[in-house]
Amino acid sequence: MKVFIWLLFLMIEGSTAFMCNDLACDDSPLEELARLEFRPKKSELLRLCPSILDFFNCYFKGVKKCLGTDVSEIAESGDGIASVIAESLLKARSLAVTMCDKESTLRKDYLANVECFDRLVEERSDACRENSATYAEAFLRQRHNLKEENVDWEELDCLERVYGLACFTEQIEITCGEVARKTFLTILEKVKDAAFTECELEHSLSLKRSFFEYLELGGAKSELYWYVFETFRRR
Repeated sequence: MKVFIWLLFLMIEGSTAFMCNDLACDDSPLEELARLEFRPKKSELLRLCPSILDFFNCYFKGVKKCLGTDVSEIAESGDGIASVIAESLLKARSLAVTMCDKESTLRKDYLANVECFDRLVEERSDACRENSATYAEAFLRQRHNLKEENVDWEELDCLERVYGLACFTEQIEITCGEVARKTFLTILEKVKDAAFTECELEHSLSLKRSFFEYLELGGAKSELYWYVFETFRRR
């Protein structure tokens, strides 16, 4: 579970989109988060938070100086990719502030469950990936009446990702509890624009609805999977 992958993504993509080549913000905390596989423990958060917040302050000031406008104004401008990245930057800074606030509920819930998240990544993530590939391909072969032909790669990728995410969310609840599941989804919803979880197909929700019906899930599992399927869709 790459809880903080948004930081690295936004740092790289943001500087390109805004065309501010003279920004000189220290990105070493992002590199360290990558080395930690984006799952920092309490001591690591305490050490990294000041420099992460400094990075955002530096970046926002640099954009203002470079472009003469605030990131918030760019986000509201509707100016293509720049406004999308600006909005993601605002969300990322907001999440960073929350995760670095020692009194925030989200931070407390994350730290209370991060060790369970770690164990789950090691023990269960492969099974979810394998199941997602099996179910998605079987569904697409049935849907398009395919035998030997290859299934559509984009459809397969879309369904594998969303099923894998729903499966992993289910395993979090089973293994770590309801609070852990809510924490995971709360963070993921905040960073979904930068976490590559959404399908890029034009009619992805219709495809996912058909896949969901094919799975014939029941009860609470059905509700959880559909929530994930519906939430992480193309904007």
